[in-house]
Amino acid sequence: MSEVAVILAEAEAEIRAVSTTIELRQLELKLVGKNGSLTSLMKRMGQLAAEERPAFGAAINAAKGQLSGWIESRLQELKHAELAQQFESERIDVTMPPRASK
Repeated sequence: MSEVAVILAEAEAEIRAVSTTIELRQLELKLVGKNGSLTSLMKRMGQLAAEERPAFGAAINAAKGQLSGWIESRLQELKHAELAQQFESERIDVTMPPRASK
């Protein structure tokens, strides 16, 4: 299994495990940020032979695209859940009698 495939497999599990949008953004930085896992692989591309670079670069770009899709999908799920939780906590029961004024 290539390094890219290992990173993708681990990332998929980690993306499914996050429970807040903040955790998801931190994970995104860990994967594709300046010092991220995939970014560090891209930096090592200069050490490869010239004939290996195009395939390796294509694999990295495909992995980034797949990660981006997974992250965006999970972000929408988490935003929806957080919004529903906020609505529930701020819900007002209009059938209750009004508070007495002081």
